[in-house]
Amino acid sequence: MRVEWHVGDHTPLFVYGTPEDGELWERYFEPLEFPGAPTVEHSSWEYADLSMTGLHAYQMYKRGSGWRQDYGRAYAAHVRVREELRRRVEGLWRDGGVAGRAIGVHFRHPEHSHECPRQIPTVDVFIEWTKRLLRREPGSSVVLATDVREAVDRYRDTFGERLLVQPDVARAPVGATQYDWGAPPGIALGEQALVDALLLARCDVLLHTTSNIATAVGYMNPRLRMIYCEPKLVQVRGLLDARLGRRREATLDGVSRRTLGQM
Repeated sequence: MRVEWHVGDHTPLFVYGTPEDGELWERYFEPLEFPGAPTVEHSSWEYADLSMTGLHAYQMYKRGSGWRQDYGRAYAAHVRVREELRRRVEGLWRDGGVAGRAIGVHFRHPEHSHECPRQIPTVDVFIEWTKRLLRREPGSSVVLATDVREAVDRYRDTFGERLLVQPDVARAPVGATQYDWGAPPGIALGEQALVDALLLARCDVLLHTTSNIATAVGYMNPRLRMIYCEPKLVQVRGLLDARLGRRREATLDGVSRRTLGQM
């Protein structure tokens, strides 16, 4: 059994590979191994489960960690990142001096706000949240994954040597479009995103907004504590809404077509 994952005209804004790159799964992961082939072949050009992405993902985060346990078991049993990427993560973690606990932060470009229930908070709000978490865990390191250039500078100025951030990643200015990172679509961008996700998955806490990377990190490490960056009262309301079953059917209306196929 194998996965056939290709980029085509149906995913014009997918940036982690091109049609010329051929089959993408084995560019990032080792071949899948199952005891037998499935009885039904599944083919899709979009998400298999719309409730895990876009505006729907916010409600999923609030409904507890059951989905993380389920997907986490499947991930642990079948998915293995290519060895060279795992070595890159090991080297960054070791050379970054992370010792003990770590607080992960995924700060997205504000142009992604249409995928969230409300505007993505500014980097200053994220920094204040990070400081608050550090007061509870004073010896922790900070691991930052971001597609915003200024966020790296602000976090480095604030947290200094406590900060681990993947170097040489394509990032856009906060005042420009999210795609203004000066790098062409391709495998290199996908490797950067996957390495960031693996670094965040090693943390004990993740501060985030709606994101396919945050979702993936959530099941890569089901024990990770996920904290959605939003005001406390909004946090409580979102939790109550989700727990009381106020859930709409997941449809493409809750998913931005600009991000279909993106991680």
